[in-house]
Amino acid sequence: MQAFSPLPRRFRLWTAVLAVAGSLLFTSVFGTALPVRSAGTCVPGHPCFPSEASLDEFNRTVHGRLRSERPIASVCYPSDSSFNTTECAVRNSSATSFTYRTGHFASLVYNNWEQCDTQACSFPLSSTLLDPSEPLSAAPCEQASVPSYSVHARTEEDVQSYVSFATRHNLRIVIKNTGHDLLGRSAGKGGFALWTHELRKKVYHTNFQLTNCSHSLQHPVKADSDVLLQADVPRMSFSGAITLGAGVQWADAYKFASEHRRHIVGGASTTVGAAGGYLQGGGHSYLTPSYGLAVDNLLEARIVTSDGRLYIANEVSNPDLFWALRGGGGATWGVVTSVTYKTRPQTTIYQLSFSTLTNVSEATFNQTMQRYIRLSPKLAEIGVGGAATFSPTSLSFNLVVPNTSTSFSSFKAITRPLLTFLHDKDGLYMGGKQLDELYTIWPNHYDFYVASNGGDASDSGAGTSGGGGVTSRVLPRTAFTDGDQSNQLAQLFLDSFAQARQSNTTFFQVIGLATPINTPYRNQTSLNPSWYRSLWHVINLGDMADKLREMTPDAAVYLGESSVSEPDYRSGYWGRENYKALQDIKQRWDPANHFAVFHGVNFDKDDLRWSCYQADKSTS
Repeated sequence: MQAFSPLPRRFRLWTAVLAVAGSLLFTSVFGTALPVRSAGTCVPGHPCFPSEASLDEFNRTVHGRLRSERPIASVCYPSDSSFNTTECAVRNSSATSFTYRTGHFASLVYNNWEQCDTQACSFPLSSTLLDPSEPLSAAPCEQASVPSYSVHARTEEDVQSYVSFATRHNLRIVIKNTGHDLLGRSAGKGGFALWTHELRKKVYHTNFQLTNCSHSLQHPVKADSDVLLQADVPRMSFSGAITLGAGVQWADAYKFASEHRRHIVGGASTTVGAAGGYLQGGGHSYLTPSYGLAVDNLLEARIVTSDGRLYIANEVSNPDLFWALRGGGGATWGVVTSVTYKTRPQTTIYQLSFSTLTNVSEATFNQTMQRYIRLSPKLAEIGVGGAATFSPTSLSFNLVVPNTSTSFSSFKAITRPLLTFLHDKDGLYMGGKQLDELYTIWPNHYDFYVASNGGDASDSGAGTSGGGGVTSRVLPRTAFTDGDQSNQLAQLFLDSFAQARQSNTTFFQVIGLATPINTPYRNQTSLNPSWYRSLWHVINLGDMADKLREMTPDAAVYLGESSVSEPDYRSGYWGRENYKALQDIKQRWDPANHFAVFHGVNFDKDDLRWSCYQADKSTS
């Protein structure tokens, strides 16, 4: 990162290819044709790109916060003007740190999205820096998918200036906070980006009142909503709500909530943002079976839309936009500057956590899978969340539930038979502990969270390839309660793992109990309604993906954990009816499609903004 200066000439190569397209006609897979202008086509190096004088003038409106960007590894390339062996050693040693990567604009958690086809700017393979006289790479450091410019916003006014300037000049808008997105939606070749990292306000409200104004905060009037969210009159007042700026990450959000003796529904990763793609893609949690998804707990958002105006969105102010924000995907409707969450008083958390330490036999594995499928509806009934991780030869369980959902004795009574089976069968208990020692009673959610995710040991593993995302499926309750479907589901898993054993393949499949099965669905969110009648969220489906899709054709797919090759992402993310409504809202609030992301609402696979993706070109 460096203070704004014109890009060097050799980096002004991403030019007219994005600008050749004129007006496009986007035709959805559901038969609805919508006119979509070719937004985001003006990039550095093209005559339409703002002049140096224009950029200087704009930079003054954002108080000098415009930056020209280079990939973070550029300092390791002798051919680059930023080459610095000392800084290269520092950055290279921090390249796998989540904290470091999320704290620097020009890096992503999954570094494959910093690349574009064969263009890249990677760190040395070794952490030991070569002699400065020996080139680390003969190839140049390519800008690739790292945006060429960024605005490091600190105020809502910065955000408004950015949006107005970017839309007026038809620049490629890229919105980034932490860069966790598995599908690279916070990167973009030739992008003129906004970094929300410094929007970190946190406010505790003893009594929060929804803002009632269906217009922008500066100007009247936006089109009235035709989206009916629920039949009853919305509740207007909430005690103990918390407002979080777009740059706040979950570790800070949980700590702040704990300081006020509250807990909040959020993500497991400490460095994921609380207001961006996680939330706007649904946001599952260990607490979701008891308290709903993150979007179910969203009360209000402040958002700058494509007209450069700041709006309030909630159930009574711009409710159509609020509905879209509750599941319609991040960086699609505008720039969310802050959100307000419903919270709850701190409560005791019960946990069962264990991993097998010896190889699990195939027979024990098969019986455990069948037992867990039968057990899952009972766990859901009492609000148990968490995850189980299966590999061909090992098992791991981490199950949690708040005491507002069930008693400790009931939690133990339901889960103990599975533990007893494993212990009696193969002696598979954790570290020689007695079975009762596998249960923990935490005084509050924050203590549980810190013990599970805190410490320096968790701050590693970033800077690796995310590939093309992960295959996932949210499996409906009927797949567990209907006898034939339950048997079919079990057989799919057993066959998949049997094949892995035969081929000596090691892989891990995560089965999350993270669905809002106990939250009534009243069209309050724009997610696929199947979320609210499902039990499992399965990640890393392997060769069973197509069979699961065939078995559960209307099942949901989690927007935050999915694949670039998801064949019917619109149905999976939102469902057919919701997607049609989202298209209408998109047309109302962003008709030129300035805010566009891969596999977002009104996504067009032929849009040249997605030329760096190696997705299945058959997806539309």
